[in-house]
Amino acid sequence: MKSKTLKRIGSFGLSVAMFATMSLGVSAAITYDVPTSPATVDDSLILCAAHAQADATPEIIGLTNTTDRAGEVPNDYSLAKAQSSVLIGTFGTDINSYPNPYLYNWAYNSWATENGGTLAEKHTLGGISGHPNSVDAEIIEDLGMSRSLYYRPDILVGTAKMGGNTDSYEDLVAALPENTDNDPTNDYNPYVVNYAMTSCTDFLTTLYDIANDCKEIMEADSSRKMRYGDPIEIANQLTEYTVGIQSYILKQLESNNAEKKTVAIFDPLNSTDNVFFCVDAGTSTQGTTTRSRVGEFLDQTTENVVHKLGKEATSKQINNQEKFFYALNAEEIVANADIIVTGGVNNGGNKSEDEIREMLLEYIDPGNAELRNKVQTMPVMSSSFSTVGSIGANSIENLLGMAYWPSFCYSEYINPVYAATYWYYNFYHVTDNSKLATIIDSTMSTASKPDGVTTDISGYSETAFQNLIDEGMEYYNDNKASINNEILDGMAALITETGSGDSGDDTPVTPTEKFTDLDANGWYNDAVKYVVENNLFNGTSETTFEPNGTMTRAMFVTVLSRLEGINASQYSGSSFSDVSAG
Repeated sequence: MKSKTLKRIGSFGLSVAMFATMSLGVSAAITYDVPTSPATVDDSLILCAAHAQADATPEIIGLTNTTDRAGEVPNDYSLAKAQSSVLIGTFGTDINSYPNPYLYNWAYNSWATENGGTLAEKHTLGGISGHPNSVDAEIIEDLGMSRSLYYRPDILVGTAKMGGNTDSYEDLVAALPENTDNDPTNDYNPYVVNYAMTSCTDFLTTLYDIANDCKEIMEADSSRKMRYGDPIEIANQLTEYTVGIQSYILKQLESNNAEKKTVAIFDPLNSTDNVFFCVDAGTSTQGTTTRSRVGEFLDQTTENVVHKLGKEATSKQINNQEKFFYALNAEEIVANADIIVTGGVNNGGNKSEDEIREMLLEYIDPGNAELRNKVQTMPVMSSSFSTVGSIGANSIENLLGMAYWPSFCYSEYINPVYAATYWYYNFYHVTDNSKLATIIDSTMSTASKPDGVTTDISGYSETAFQNLIDEGMEYYNDNKASINNEILDGMAALITETGSGDSGDDTPVTPTEKFTDLDANGWYNDAVKYVVENNLFNGTSETTFEPNGTMTRAMFVTVLSRLEGINASQYSGSSFSDVSAG
């Protein structure tokens, strides 16, 4: 089996950022036209089986997923579900020019079940549950094997052996009939991508890993293809989208000599008795994740109130896990923050914008008119609304949040609804403008939005928004040495040079090819390749690495912070007389 497990140094703790209770479902206001005839499945499509919340990852780059989460695609065919599911809506009906035929046929089978039609043989196999690091080791009696292995997909995504799982995919694959006979020519030997999610950057790392596997498959067999073209180019576009928007905001802040806004991110589910559980990019009170996704989304473009106040993190047992957070009271939050954000909330803990205001007002002195008035007017970003919030806040495979949440905070520079529009059009491939407008209106109609922002996308210009992203990327490339942010730098480092076209004939540029001062036979080449690919070193410039140069103490600290996932810029003080602040 070709193992494509992601490499990490030390203990990288495969923490999970998503929650099964937060689905990709849009509001019930949208009803999609369910097909009344099946799609013909092109066997040259590259197939994958992706688990639960990891399933959107391959769909974004045009892989054809043969499995889906239990909450979206139930085992029994449901016409009502097929008419309202966003996965079906964006990946498998008439609003998509190149639908996933397996999802499309699941929708058709839903219609056929209720109307006496003949079921399509090739369709999505629903019922995959658990987080993306779980192996699908359950043998389904009707299938004679696990759901993921049924169609013999080229790539298995999210298949790490962990927790209570006793069987791995290696075990399941080895037991298949073709792998136990005496004929080695028919062996099933899929790629395996272990979905690591310690940080937001891990999503893109996994995306590129999948994309590179697809390129290898296409290089080995020119008849195999993706649904949306070159997967590396799509991964690059998504990376530039996430990095470019945040960098554009940084440019505007610099151009306008404006201070970053202060944001308070707290979890209303666990906050009680005027102790609000606030988080930054490195803490979280939710689920098994050790990092707040919203904290990561806003890490570079805003100042977190906990840092502004110099707070130290504390810990508490939450759901039998030790979780780290910052304890603030209502007056500290309202007096010092410009924006309030609640994110990463599940298990019934979602709160509307008004409910968040009421929570804070309960603990603010009735005589303090200034703070009470501020609560009523300051922007509040609540995660209780439908698709955009839950995707942006909780699903690491949907990096819409990397653009939507910062643009929410700086709507004077970027319209957050336009950021979502670009996302749906380019990465969910919603190409029908009328359906796109309906999706945007429905999924964001109940969302907290800044003053003056509506769900109307009639003024949206794809060219104008692309120019904004390009401008942001140009600013990043010109200023990345001073930006020096773990998340942005980690993402930007993944952008890969690739050739044009869909055949995948061009291989990514390696570090030894990128840096002109490396000897082709240098003893250091393997080490350079490793540290660059793992984002520990970025080189001294775009084209130089200086392998024989001297490492300064500052460089060493930077490498250690990247290794441990620490934002070194947050540690501005020093107890050493010969180390300047910062």
